[in-house]
Amino acid sequence: MSGAERRDLSLVFLIDALGHEIVGKGGFLDGMVRGERPVVRTILGYSSGALPSLFTGLPPNRHGHWSMYRRASGKSVFSKYSRLLRLVGRLPRGQWRARRWLARRLRRDGVTGYFSLYEIPLRMLPEFDLCARRNYYLPGGFDGARSLFDHLAQAEIRHRVWDWTVPEERAFDEMREAAAAGKEDFLFLYTGSLDGTMHTHGPASAAARRWLEACEGKITAIVDAARVAGRRTRLRVFGDHGMAPVRRHVDLMSLLELAPVRERRGTMAFLDSTMARFWFESDAARRVLAERLSACEGGRFLSDEEMREHGIDFPDRSYGEMVWLCDPGAVILPSHMGSSPLLGMHGYDPDDPHSHTTLLADPPPDRFPTSILEIAPLLLSELGVRMEVS
Repeated sequence: MSGAERRDLSLVFLIDALGHEIVGKGGFLDGMVRGERPVVRTILGYSSGALPSLFTGLPPNRHGHWSMYRRASGKSVFSKYSRLLRLVGRLPRGQWRARRWLARRLRRDGVTGYFSLYEIPLRMLPEFDLCARRNYYLPGGFDGARSLFDHLAQAEIRHRVWDWTVPEERAFDEMREAAAAGKEDFLFLYTGSLDGTMHTHGPASAAARRWLEACEGKITAIVDAARVAGRRTRLRVFGDHGMAPVRRHVDLMSLLELAPVRERRGTMAFLDSTMARFWFESDAARRVLAERLSACEGGRFLSDEEMREHGIDFPDRSYGEMVWLCDPGAVILPSHMGSSPLLGMHGYDPDDPHSHTTLLADPPPDRFPTSILEIAPLLLSELGVRMEVS
């Protein structure tokens, strides 16, 4: 084998919700990663904001993505279906069929980014727009920001990516085959099933441990396949955030129904799992709502200063004029995300230990990242590519 064929191979695994509290002290890839398992800080929010921040090296107010749904400004992806959604939204039954139909129509309309309609009332959808219209695992995923994948393409790094559109088992099998074939220098795989497992069973559950054991076997097989083919491997495994055990539920929906200011009277509310976001038509509506929720246990309103610090102070306030954030371990139930109790959740203060992710590396990098904003620049620098963060 020639020297050119012995070039390094970056094997990169992004495991959604791989938290430092879960694997930071070991118990996953112990035989392969023997060095430091650092605390890596995420951003405030969910994967819809954390993944863009990880890929671009920028905070949300710089790349424009935060929560999956934002208030519509101009034409929304739901605009052409407004009348139908408001009509069907009044029906007592059959809404799940309407959601399936709408999801297919949006794909046909050219929406390639990840989204779910969850349990958002259909009548509300025309008031909102999707954050990610394009798949950000591909070049050109962001307006006004360049991602890891833009840099790989521009630098002509031979690479391959398996994202959420590829079934997990197939992705691992194909990555192992690619590692053995030796055509690429950078292989990237995303998996979201640990996140789902911990939502359902809890972050410290036997189901989560079994998932990690199975994943370790798959990663080991890929590394072994590359090494048998004569490649020097650079293993990088990390998450976009962690996962906290759920300890309490907060029924904000009932409180809002009882509040003297309702949606039709000047207030619009979107209830994520751990955040309630509000828009107002008047200062009076804002004051009444703030007073109503100020004494609610389980969370608090973020100050304007905190929103700036978290990089969510969007000038157009499309993601919310005011944000009520749950305390770690509390969830809003029911919410527009669902009405079934879960045992694990994320989307809390980034400084909470359960929010942190980590980087498992073999060999260790020259310098470990302390934030997910530093991960893409690290991956590219190891390929001799400088990430320009504008």
